[in-house]
Amino acid sequence: MQFVNNNTVVVAGGLLSLLHRPQELFFWNVSNPLSPTFIKAENPPTSSAVDDILPLPQGGFLVSIMGAADGSSPGAIGEWDAKLNFVGEWPPVGERPSDFNPHGVSLHVEKDILITSDFIDPASSLHPSQTILLRDSIRIFKPWSNRRVTSTVRIPEGIGLMDVKFLPHHPDGLAYTTNFGSQGMVIWAINTTDSTTTPVFNVSGVYNCSQRDHMLHQPVAGTTKYLVTNSYSGLIIMFDTSDPLNLVLLDAVVYGVQSGIHSIEISDDNRYAMVSGYFLDEDSMGLLHEDGDRSIHISEITSIGLIKTDFLVNMNTIVPYPMRPHMVRFYNTKTTTRPT
Repeated sequence: MQFVNNNTVVVAGGLLSLLHRPQELFFWNVSNPLSPTFIKAENPPTSSAVDDILPLPQGGFLVSIMGAADGSSPGAIGEWDAKLNFVGEWPPVGERPSDFNPHGVSLHVEKDILITSDFIDPASSLHPSQTILLRDSIRIFKPWSNRRVTSTVRIPEGIGLMDVKFLPHHPDGLAYTTNFGSQGMVIWAINTTDSTTTPVFNVSGVYNCSQRDHMLHQPVAGTTKYLVTNSYSGLIIMFDTSDPLNLVLLDAVVYGVQSGIHSIEISDDNRYAMVSGYFLDEDSMGLLHEDGDRSIHISEITSIGLIKTDFLVNMNTIVPYPMRPHMVRFYNTKTTTRPT
């Protein structure tokens, strides 16, 4: 889920819609945020299992789509314009790497580079499959304006790269991803100028991490702060990136093992980090069973660290039917008071 077109439209994806192949992307007009109106729903033509939605500065959006139309491989990057019209899927059919299953996606506007991280083959997580196919690749589209993969970077011992984010305005187009290998949970820097990788921080050297942990990344705009979530271990960790290849741990808040801390969003004024406690439970349909506390949490970002607030929305009790908050977003209006 994401706000696009200057917060006037919400776009959301049905991650498992591929099971019955109805529409996978849903659009609402939220010009009045308390009274949204449905616009339309539609499918990308040759791909399925939509995930991360990336708003574009000129309006419209990109979306990482992990699988082919039947949920297998390869996936694609979908593009819609400011009028919410479908533009295309990239790379074009026939040019997609066979193991292209993009989950994380980030755009360096100044350098015209798109970067993606491959996570899993979606169909391999569903019955009758017995093994989930985890991916190890970062894809670089340079220049993005050509809509082609120009470089593939393999992360050593890669077992599902959930996210990748550019460090804003870095001259070499530096981005970060995370992987759990034999050395534990390691943050890697990817230099998109020369397609090299460097391990920059071993999270397992400080915190007890699990192979079931997956990290989502979020830079704090206009600062050197950088936040990541640790899903299974229930952490939000804050780093200083003043020296991008030598990250400094600043602080962390702990929501508890199996809280499922997944999506992370930062308010426009950089004062709050909001996270959702749910990853994915495929129930009787598949092999992934990573639930969480199904709650929304908010921590305050200060000059010296993170402070856990008492803000809590429990989706198990707030509505009379089950809710699974895989993604959460601020309706960003330059928050100046404590979120409610």
